[in-house]
Amino acid sequence: QVALGVEARPKATIRRAIEASPKLGPRAVFVHPGFYASNFLRVWPCSRDARGRLTWWFLPVRDASNLRWPMVVLDDFGVAVARIAADPEPWRGRRPLMISTELLSLQDCLDAIGEAVGEPVRFEPVPLSLFASYPMPARVLDALRLYCTWPTGTPAGATEEIEADRVATLALLDGEITSFAQWARPRGDALADAGRRLHLEWLRRIARWRRAG
Repeated sequence: QVALGVEARPKATIRRAIEASPKLGPRAVFVHPGFYASNFLRVWPCSRDARGRLTWWFLPVRDASNLRWPMVVLDDFGVAVARIAADPEPWRGRRPLMISTELLSLQDCLDAIGEAVGEPVRFEPVPLSLFASYPMPARVLDALRLYCTWPTGTPAGATEEIEADRVATLALLDGEITSFAQWARPRGDALADAGRRLHLEWLRRIARWRRAG
């Protein structure tokens, strides 16, 4: 059995139940993704500010150029999981594997999106109180807050584990991956337009916050 996304609540409860099972526990393999490239398209896209500039509103990050996120394209995640499922024995009895193929800074991602769109993408941080008003589950907010403080405030050794898991993922995929820039390049129009789906009320809150500032 390959259990997906077990680190996010309430799936952590499922993981504990599987681990406690005399039948399933010894045979289980747990995997979860890093930060999906498609989050920039479907979950938290760029949108236009009042001056028409393509902008990515997000939590403040400590350093947009140096903070590294474990990125993965959905298709690569699927291939990696399929290969683990086909030969699970080497993966049993170990900690959950985070599947990622690149460690990219936020600025790397925005630059790649800007190249695909054909115009620069601005990053504008918003305070947590405003960010938290965006409609999303609390567990998603907690995960995003973790990404934005990485590696500060994470468990000791977590950064080394993520890098080890990235190397293991590359081996699983024989080094044949789709980079974030390759993923973004044919999606320029969609990335530029995806923000239209953002909740209008949330964008109005951003506008009010900026005027008040």
